[in-house]
Amino acid sequence: MRSFISNIDSPVPERETFFEDEITDMESSFHEMTSNMREYVEKIKSLTSDKVQVQTQLDVARGIQSGLIPMENYTLGDGYEICGIEKPARAVGGDFYDIFRLDNKRVCVVIGDISGKGVSAAMFMVMVKTGIRENLRGGRSPRETFSSLNREICFSNPENMFATVAILILDTETGVVQYVNGGHEPPLLLSGTADYLEPAAGCALGLFDDAKAGEQEIRLKDGEGLLLFTDGVNEAINVKKEQYGTERLRELAMSHYSGHGKRYDSEALIKDIEAGLEGFCKEAEQFDDITCTALIFRGNAKERRRLTMDLASLPVIRDTILGSVKDEERAKVIILVCEEIFTNIVNYSGATEVSFYCERTEKLYSVSFFDDGIPFDPVNCNLRDKSFEELDTGGMGIKLARMNTEEMVYNRTDGINRLVLRFNIR
Repeated sequence: MRSFISNIDSPVPERETFFEDEITDMESSFHEMTSNMREYVEKIKSLTSDKVQVQTQLDVARGIQSGLIPMENYTLGDGYEICGIEKPARAVGGDFYDIFRLDNKRVCVVIGDISGKGVSAAMFMVMVKTGIRENLRGGRSPRETFSSLNREICFSNPENMFATVAILILDTETGVVQYVNGGHEPPLLLSGTADYLEPAAGCALGLFDDAKAGEQEIRLKDGEGLLLFTDGVNEAINVKKEQYGTERLRELAMSHYSGHGKRYDSEALIKDIEAGLEGFCKEAEQFDDITCTALIFRGNAKERRRLTMDLASLPVIRDTILGSVKDEERAKVIILVCEEIFTNIVNYSGATEVSFYCERTEKLYSVSFFDDGIPFDPVNCNLRDKSFEELDTGGMGIKLARMNTEEMVYNRTDGINRLVLRFNIR
C-alpha cells in the first residue's frame, strides 16, 4: 500500500491483446482496483486534512476561551470574596466569566454562555466580554450596558450568534447588588434558605435590537452571596440520562451552609459543587462547559481588625494571611515582612492604637497598617547612610519590606499613619 501511494500518479501499463481471456479479466480487475484505490487514498487525504483543520480551529478557539478566564479563580477583596471555575467540555463551548473592580468600592461579576462553537464563537465571546467591561467602566449601569451592547451586536452579526449573560455589581460598603439577567440561568441567593432569584429573565444578547434585560436590586447581609452558573451545571447528565437539576444544586448549597458553621465560603462552595457534579455524573461524558462563580459579601471585613499594642497580636496577622494566600511559600514571605512592620510600629511609633486589613485581587495581595503614632514615612526615609546599629532599630524591617514588595504606599491623614504593602502573587 505504501509503495502504491508513493507511485499513485504513475500510469498503469497497457498490454496489447486481440481477444479476451482470463488474463484480460485479471487486467480489468486490476485497473478497476487501481482506480478505486486512488479514490480511497484521495478520500483519506481529504478526511485527514479536514480533521486536522477542525482540530486546529478547536485548539485556537480553546486558547482564546482560556485567555478570557481570570488568571486567579479566587479573589479576596475589601468587603467581598469571589471564587469561580470554568471546566471545559471536550468540544469548545461558549462559557466565560469575568471578575473586575470598577472603583474602590464596587466589584463586578459577569457570566455568559455563547451560542455555537469554534473560532467564530470564541471571537464573539471576546466581543461580548470586552463590550461589557468597556460599557461598565464608561459609567453605564448593568441595564444600560446590556441595551447598548445588544444594539451594537444586532447591527453587525452576520453569523446570527447570541449570548445569555448575567451581570452584577456589588457595592462592598453597603452590600447592595445591581443585577441584570439577559436570558441566563437565575442565580442562587446564598442565604440561610438558598433561594433562586426570579426576576423577568429578559432576552439574550444579539437576538432583537430592542431586547430588554430583567433587572433587580437586592441587599446582601454580611456572609450572604450569589451563585452564578451556566446550564452546564444544572443540565449535567449521569449514566442514567438524569439531569443534575437546580433543586439538587440548591440542596448542596444548603448542606455547605450547615456544614461550615452557617456561613458560606466561596472557594469551599465551588469545590463542593465540583465534587457533587463528579459524584453525580461519574463515567458519563461531559457534553457542555461547566462554569460557576460564587460571590460572598463580607460586610464586617470592611472594618479594620484592631490589634493590641504588643507582639501577642502577631498570630492574628499570621493566621489572616495564611487563610487568604494559597501559595504557602509566598505566604511565608508576606508574613515575614508584615511581622517586621508590625514590630516596628509596636517598638518605635509610640502609637496607642493599631489596626490592619488585607485585600486580594487577581495579581496583588495588599496589607494595610493604620496607627496613631508619630509621623514616619518608611517609603521615602533614607537607609543608605545608616549604620548597622541604626538599621537594627527598625531599619532592617523596612529594608526587608522594600526588597519583597511590589509597591509600598504611605500617607498620613487626620493624625493616622497608613502604610500599604502590595505583594505580587501571580
